[in-house]
Amino acid sequence: MALRSAGYSAIVARMLAARGVASAAEADAFLTPDLARDWLDPLLVCGMAEAAEAVADAVHAGRRIVVFGDFGLDGISAAALAVRGLRAMGADAAPMVPHRFREGYGLSVASLERVFELSPELVVTVDCGISSAAEAHVLRERGVSLVVTDHHEPGDEVPRGVPVADPRLHPDGAAAPSAGLAGAGVALKLVQAVGGLLGSPGEWRTLTDLATLGTVADVVPIAGENRALVADGLARMRSAPRAGIAALAQVAGIETRVMRADNLAYALAPRLNAPGRVGDPDDALALLLADDPDSAQCLAERLDADNRTRQALEAGLLEAAGEQAAQTFAPGDRALVLAGEGWHEGVKGIVASRLAAQYGVPALLFCIEDGVAKGSGRSGGAVDLHGGGAAAAGLLPRFR
Repeated sequence: MALRSAGYSAIVARMLAARGVASAAEADAFLTPDLARDWLDPLLVCGMAEAAEAVADAVHAGRRIVVFGDFGLDGISAAALAVRGLRAMGADAAPMVPHRFREGYGLSVASLERVFELSPELVVTVDCGISSAAEAHVLRERGVSLVVTDHHEPGDEVPRGVPVADPRLHPDGAAAPSAGLAGAGVALKLVQAVGGLLGSPGEWRTLTDLATLGTVADVVPIAGENRALVADGLARMRSAPRAGIAALAQVAGIETRVMRADNLAYALAPRLNAPGRVGDPDDALALLLADDPDSAQCLAERLDADNRTRQALEAGLLEAAGEQAAQTFAPGDRALVLAGEGWHEGVKGIVASRLAAQYGVPALLFCIEDGVAKGSGRSGGAVDLHGGGAAAAGLLPRFR
């Protein structure tokens, strides 16, 4: 009624109401997103003040910083924007993302071997680290400082004695300020806060396109801060696309001047995620850090080839897992659990998502190798799959 009274047509009012928009003020904000208006103070993120101060001190002292992201696009884009932002402020900063098959998710003991090869004095995590208490201990023993930035739910393994910036550490949890941000959004807040301390308060605004990639790829709700961020990032891609984004759009057949969020979700993001699924995620990271058009074009073509490989692997696993599901799933089952030897680990999450949508229940796919089953799950409906897994974490060799 309030929307109709404000002059919105019946169909627009219904569409807005379906998206949780109840008032005229909310409708105006939803329909005209504005980063200057909608982006919250970065220091509202729990732990951000301490994290920003530690990073700013390291930059000021000329200490070697390694920015460590995850192998998915949220982590890759977060690492790229953090490195670009810190370098613009004079930092000696190097990026690193783990290899899915050799090192696993996030900051792990296995990935620390390569981290130490970069001779860090400070490691800054983006889109990971909230469950890396053991790795924090290893870094401390080696005399390396740690700052964690993440957006995932904290559990029992939150690193202690180091700055940890994560909106969900706030007592209000998912209702806390900025709790809806992706890892790239939290990383952007870090760059903003550090820039405020180092005399570069506007540097973060040049990086919204990279944060937009991670935000769209991580499928977080595009509302509030995220909506304003994505609108700003898309505008930047349309008007002045950086070399890597322009090259990738070209191989995907997308015109940057009319770039839309669905172009990112269905054309660019799959190509940027593909190297991490079938081989080496470093190519995707290099593309987002590339400034030379020729180098960017070469990298974009490699990502496109990796994506074709990913599509073939996905189709094969979907067929195998789909056959198993058809044989084992019965009406009334509350979950779909599938496993097989020789299944490709890099695409199991995508296939789990497709099967969860098809059957309407949580789907878990496990790839068995040398007697060890590594799984990915996707929820169905409102089921808290992560919470269920966390409750059984004591029964598992590893849970993240």
